[in-house]
Amino acid sequence: MSRHPKPSTPHSFPHFHPHVTLATLRPAPPPPAKRDETEPAAAAAAAAASFKFSSPLPSYSHGDPDPTMLLAIREAIPLGQSAIRVRFARVLTGDAYFLSIYTALAPSTELAQLRAALVQAAVGDVGPGPAPPAFPHLSLFYVADGEADARVRLLQELEREGVVRHSADGLSVALRCTDGDGAGVLEGFTGTQIWIVDSEGPVEGWKVLDKILLATSDH
Repeated sequence: MSRHPKPSTPHSFPHFHPHVTLATLRPAPPPPAKRDETEPAAAAAAAAASFKFSSPLPSYSHGDPDPTMLLAIREAIPLGQSAIRVRFARVLTGDAYFLSIYTALAPSTELAQLRAALVQAAVGDVGPGPAPPAFPHLSLFYVADGEADARVRLLQELEREGVVRHSADGLSVALRCTDGDGAGVLEGFTGTQIWIVDSEGPVEGWKVLDKILLATSDH
């Protein structure tokens, strides 16, 4: 992720913290306005704040975070939730900005259960629905749609250089995180925190709203 080719389109290759995006959410839309509601009140309902949630990078948009929503997210995390081991499955390119070049994760019951609990806290009785394809995932680069072909070229370059090393069976991948061999090669990691982040606007301007520590064997 330290590699940042010179972009030909704004917003390509921004710097951001490595993170697993557990979910991107918006709360259920407000109920239809009653006929006797005044226009300002209806407008306020239509502008009800929405947010995204990612783990470790979630977000809230349209103004200040709703304290009630943030509290619901915190309380949705099981008491004593253990740190979660994440295994990398494959590095892929996608057709969306936030899925430009990303690492798909091996299936994990723990991640799926945690995501479901957090989505439920956000959307309430509407229900979380099925997880979108590629969720959860670990993004490596964000590349603007204006130079989408750079996504494939960069991944091919990383594979040729041995930075991205897919296994022969295609079920796992190792990422070389240093210039040397051996040390610094990751096939996964242990997630010890969940971050709630306001990801409205440019990536490098995202704001961390809260950090929830997960239980580890050291504590």
